[in-house]
Amino acid sequence: MHTIITILNRYFKPAIIIAVVSALLLSVGFAAEGKWIKVGNLHNFYQAHGCEPEEDFGDTQQFGLRWPAFYDLQDMQAARGFWIGVKDYYDPQVDYTFPFKVAHCGPRPRTSIEINEMMPVEFSLVARSDHPYVEVDGNEASDMQFGDLVDEFDPDILSDRILYNFVHTSTGISMERKIYAFSEQNHDNFFIYDYKFINTGICLADSSKTHTATLDGVYFYWQYRNAVCYEGTVEGSGIDWRGHRGWGTIRNTRWGKNTMNEVLGETPLAPAANDVYDDQGNLIRCFYSWHGLHSDYSYNNIGSPNFQGYQPDGRLGA
Repeated sequence: MHTIITILNRYFKPAIIIAVVSALLLSVGFAAEGKWIKVGNLHNFYQAHGCEPEEDFGDTQQFGLRWPAFYDLQDMQAARGFWIGVKDYYDPQVDYTFPFKVAHCGPRPRTSIEINEMMPVEFSLVARSDHPYVEVDGNEASDMQFGDLVDEFDPDILSDRILYNFVHTSTGISMERKIYAFSEQNHDNFFIYDYKFINTGICLADSSKTHTATLDGVYFYWQYRNAVCYEGTVEGSGIDWRGHRGWGTIRNTRWGKNTMNEVLGETPLAPAANDVYDDQGNLIRCFYSWHGLHSDYSYNNIGSPNFQGYQPDGRLGA
């Protein structure tokens, strides 16, 4: 923020500076703190309240989960959601027993959840080593200077980056989330998520409301909505205000209307014919997303070819 104000002071009048800074402060205040992991070929951002809702951190709907991230417009992420549900829950905040209680984050942003629903306690990025410092003509010249914002260095951690996140929730269940990332060229295209849930009983961030109950009927729910891929979903047939060359696509492909999700290993005790197994014969439980057919296109849009966009050449964008 200090750097932004310095630049504004150099080029703009005070009235304009006040307006711009006010807008920046409003935008910062309406989203949970976020950090990027950018040390490998896969980049993504994470937020302090424990999940990454749609348009809560980025400036566009299709934002994050970039691969290969060294090229522009490789975003695959549209929205994320994380909910905790509890049955017959006595809520000490209102002195009432609810048949069902849910603490939620996403898939759409809500500005109040950091206060009384998904309450961040700790959010930090730990690094095994620092990124290289790049300087050109006396100026910092690497995106890593702004995207790889490390809070702590620890040479003994097992991965190149660990994002550590601890959150209290209004159900009294606290969540510890660790996300591991590697920079080694054969292992830089995935993240490992490690979740730990603890019935601390803490229902407010300041610990002023707690319970000591054993919880019943607890469910954890994650939602992943992908849109594959931003390069092949830029609207219009010209060049937009950001300099992106449009491929004439329909806007709702950006939030994944035509995204297909394939689920494998859904019922481990009754495997399906299309399920797959690892080298040890264990059933793999997973899902993957791909850019499927869209009913409103006049052509076969599998792979999102540049068929009617800026300088159409048939190149695949998804």
